[in-house]
Amino acid sequence: DILATIAGQKSKPFCVGFAAETENLESNALKKLKNKKIDLIVANHATETFNNDEASVKAYWHNGDRALKPNKKEKIARELILIIKELI
Repeated sequence: DILATIAGQKSKPFCVGFAAETENLESNALKKLKNKKIDLIVANHATETFNNDEASVKAYWHNGDRALKPNKKEKIARELILIIKELI
């Protein structure tokens, strides 16, 4: 697992993971956030995102979370950059 390896380094960069889940979105995302020791995980329902120009995601970090409104994937990416900026 490349992400977990990088996140496990002593002087690691800010690490973001993505989780496309088919069930138990929140619990699976939080488990990955903890187990991989990453800073942020962005989760979505797998069936809603593939082959679609829009997405609905929820970002989780160790002290919080934020649901992003359904929007074009480019807009979601820009919102995620702002969240990362806040957390760094």
